[in-house]
Amino acid sequence: MSTEFKVEDFVKKGGLTIGDIVVLKVAELKELAAYLELDITPGMKKADMIKIVGECLQVVVKQRDSSEVELAKMEMERRLEIEKEVQMEKLRLEHTREMKRMELQGNAHSGGTSSSNFDVAKNIRLVPKFNSKDVDAWFVSFEKVANSMKWPERYWPLLLQSVLQDKAQEVYSALSESQSSNYQAVKTAILTAYELVPEAYRQKFRNRKREVGQTHVEYARAKEILFDKWCRAKQIGQSFEKLKELILMEEFKNNVSLDIKTHLDGRKIDDLKTAATILIERFAKIPPFCI
Repeated sequence: MSTEFKVEDFVKKGGLTIGDIVVLKVAELKELAAYLELDITPGMKKADMIKIVGECLQVVVKQRDSSEVELAKMEMERRLEIEKEVQMEKLRLEHTREMKRMELQGNAHSGGTSSSNFDVAKNIRLVPKFNSKDVDAWFVSFEKVANSMKWPERYWPLLLQSVLQDKAQEVYSALSESQSSNYQAVKTAILTAYELVPEAYRQKFRNRKREVGQTHVEYARAKEILFDKWCRAKQIGQSFEKLKELILMEEFKNNVSLDIKTHLDGRKIDDLKTAATILIERFAKIPPFCI
């Protein structure tokens, strides 16, 4: 039976080694960091927390036998491997429960990969490695693989969850059960957490300047990519009308007061006529020169 972790007793204990820090759970490391008034950012990796806490407590590493450090490293790697295996087992159990539920409901999905025969654990290895530096590009890559392999969309959240890291993993964990089983809801939540929303794309597109040493062709391509991301985030597709409204609304917002722009953004208005109508109703009793 494991003993309760008491941060004060731990700190007061003399002769701390790196091994004492490594075996702590993430929650215990966070508690210890808070007690020591250390800056632990959300999503920080366990290895980084161990380093920060260890330095603060002046854990003796260099003076210790090198074999002890190596053993501590091996222990940490072993724990990480166990955590990975536990996660994989959770996915397998989830898959089994889903199959039983589908069998009881008698759901049959035709075309492509049969849902009743779909093996989540087998297909996890095909999921692209998560890229926190270019999350939207990662989603595009994931969807290409999912569509080419004809994965049933109901399993997409389960598959992508297996590779999420740091902030993305925290966002997924915070979702409700219904949200976490909805791919679009998961995707939107993660992109929002990384500030990859339409307005962020618009600003990146408008503010992107040619970098030193960058050729004109490279710069043109960079601008094109950012514009495509902005349009994709606004779900423009191949619609000329949607593209026209996108440009008109941007131009309109650039020529009104901040109060009006904020009001329109809050209402998520995407077409000019609706925006004008709403503003007429809102500011009907206000003199034009005050708007």
